[in-house]
This record gives sequence, structure tokens and C-alpha cells, in this order.
Amino acid sequence: MRKKKAVLYFAAAAAAVSIGLVACSSGTGAGRETVISAPAGQDTAVNETQGIGLPGQESSEQTEGGDQSKEKVSGRSEQAESDIKTGTEKAPVLRLKLPEDETICSSPAVIREDGTTIQIQFHDETTQSDAMAWASLEAGGGPSEYYVLDEEGTERQEVLAGEKIRVEMTIRKTVENSDIHGILVSWNYEGVFYELWEDDARESADAVVDMAAAIAARSAED
Repeated sequence: MRKKKAVLYFAAAAAAVSIGLVACSSGTGAGRETVISAPAGQDTAVNETQGIGLPGQESSEQTEGGDQSKEKVSGRSEQAESDIKTGTEKAPVLRLKLPEDETICSSPAVIREDGTTIQIQFHDETTQSDAMAWASLEAGGGPSEYYVLDEEGTERQEVLAGEKIRVEMTIRKTVENSDIHGILVSWNYEGVFYELWEDDARESADAVVDMAAAIAARSAED
């Protein structure tokens, strides 16, 4: 277990050197944050004009059969509405933002950032634990894959993130005999998967959930 932890953080440290460490700050733009827009579907707009005559004129469809014409126009209108709704669906936007207050988090370093995943290492000043925040458009590959977690002790909570957002969070600890006394909190929001791992916080689950809620609220901001 300790070997896995060392491997993870040695790799994180090496990546951090190439990217550069950034400290949290309470000033404007102080918190380290990354936003990646996923490819969005092309909006579709349909303008239905066939079968509509000018004032004082009748279309050939109306002349040959009014009821049949109305059914065709109605059918095309329903299809147009369906096409418009399909074309304007929002694609997931990959965001990961930490709290801005340096008394809550410190020494953040982006150790991975690509088109599908963002990963930030930082220090949680409340729990005094090394922490890893992870967000991805893909469900697998997060910090949870590096540790043996207690599946039987899994808890789920609906958590208020900010003033309006509620997310269901899953809280898991490492197994009882592990020498890494960590907690993992995971959740998803609008098509993005999130995980927060804290190394030495087995007895501070509530504080880790509070940090996860703060990250969830900031990451949901446009």
C-alpha cells in the first residue's frame, strides 16, 4: 500500500515540476482552475415553409385534400421540433476548480490536463492531508484505482454544493488494516465524473465531504 502511495506521488511530483506549482490565494483569480469544453454537437435549426400558401392562394395539397395537407404539415412540424431539441443538447464541460481561500487549500499543482481528464494535487489545511482532486469525462482512471477501499463501509449522502446544487456523493475509506488511512469521495455532475482522495483523513470524513462540496460548487460555475 505504501509503495502505491509513493509511486503515485512521485509521479505527481515529477509532473508538477514541469508544469510549475501554483499557490491558492484569496485574491481575484488566485485559485488554480481549469476548464475544458468537450466537443459539442452541431445545433440544428429547421424552418418549415412548405405547404404554406400566400394570402388569397391555396396550395395544391389544400386543393386536393385539406385534411391530408394538415396532417402532413403537422407531422413535419413535430419532426422539426424534435430536431431542434436534439441539436441544442449541451455537451459535458470538463471543469475542476479548487477553493480560492489559501487557509483551506494550499500548494495546488496541476499534474494532468488533457481533453478528457484534469488532476490537481494540493494540501487540505483543515485535515492536514495531502489530497488529489480528479475530474474526467470517463468513469475510470481516478485515484480510487490506486487504493484498496472498504466497499462494505461505503456511505452515500446527498450534499448541498453551494446554494442551489445538490449532488449524491459516495464516501469510502481504505480497508481497516491499511497503513494509508485515506478517504475517497466520488460524485458526478452533468456528465463529468469527480473524485477527491485525501491520504490521512480516515477520522475526518465530514471535513473531506465539505472539501468535496466546495470543489463541486466551484466546478459547476460557468
